[in-house]
Amino acid sequence: MSNRIEIITSKESPGCECVRNFLSEIDDDFKPSLSSKVSLETYAGKLNSNATFILAMLGEELIGMTAFYANDLLKKRGLFANYWYY
Repeated sequence: MSNRIEIITSKESPGCECVRNFLSEIDDDFKPSLSSKVSLETYAGKLNSNATFILAMLGEELIGMTAFYANDLLKKRGLFANYWYY
């Protein structure tokens, strides 16, 4: 495995399963856990469908993710989510 971290910016998702797996890995880092507040499957799907991503990859492993989107342009609301696991 490479020890070089690569930062990737993409409007394309790394895939719903990849996002869900990453959120599952960091779920217990939240107090209370993220899954106690939202369905990780639903949340990953929403991010997968709507977000632009900044990904931190260590070789083939996703170790960090920032996702953001604007979902209400009239009220100027959106989402910015920043998750890191290393």
